[in-house]
Amino acid sequence: MHKKSPGGSLFPYSYNGGQLHCPKYGSFYKNEKALFVLMDKEKDFILSQAGVLNIWIDFYKTRITKNVAIKFNENIEAIKSRINRLAIVGLSCFSKPKINSGIKNINIPVGYFSDPEEAKSWITGG
Repeated sequence: MHKKSPGGSLFPYSYNGGQLHCPKYGSFYKNEKALFVLMDKEKDFILSQAGVLNIWIDFYKTRITKNVAIKFNENIEAIKSRINRLAIVGLSCFSKPKINSGIKNINIPVGYFSDPEEAKSWITGG
């Protein structure tokens, strides 16, 4: 039985024989307040699930400021024990270093992608 995460994604999301969770942090543009509310809800949702998850995060059309990078990295730190693999999609070449600087030491596989399908294949091992 599927349920929906706080961002509206089916959970668990099946893809190519594997499963993943897809927090949708895209299309927030400059609305940090709304993004932070969703990030906290997703963090709580992930912590309430059993086991570890493959997590695929969409950042398309969201401005990655210093505050967004800090909040994202704090949330990843809080849930790192629940992450098997982390795929991040939709970051510009200027945004990737902001995000990467905080998560480079979390000791889980992290991939950055511009193509959503490539990211899903990587995260599910397909």
